[in-house]
Amino acid sequence: MKVWGTCAGAILCASKIVGEDPCLSIIDIEIERNLFGSQLSSFTEFKVIPEISPEPVKLVFIRAPGIKKVWGKTEILLETRGVIVAAENESVLATSFHPELSPNREIHKYFIKKSGLHVSERPSVEWDRTRWMKK
Repeated sequence: MKVWGTCAGAILCASKIVGEDPCLSIIDIEIERNLFGSQLSSFTEFKVIPEISPEPVKLVFIRAPGIKKVWGKTEILLETRGVIVAAENESVLATSFHPELSPNREIHKYFIKKSGLHVSERPSVEWDRTRWMKK
């Protein structure tokens, strides 16, 4: 089974949490809550994540935690502003940002492939976030 923890989910998965006892301890990362600041410090940016997409992916950070260090078999996938924001081991993907709030699905496709499932290699199409409001 593969697990993906985004934002608070990454905190749940971490082996070390600054100032707290760990919960699941399933990925060798040390993480700190709200490392980028308060709700008012939330931000978005576009970054290339080489293992995931050659094109910049929109990243949404909301009161985001930051990964302070990794060890063991955990690998860093992305850093921004001097902070690790994505890491993985064989079974777990941890991201500080919210990919579900971006119309880009490349990170979701990456996790599906990591889980051993097939993903259509068609070009990504941005989804219509207002579709649920239509009849």
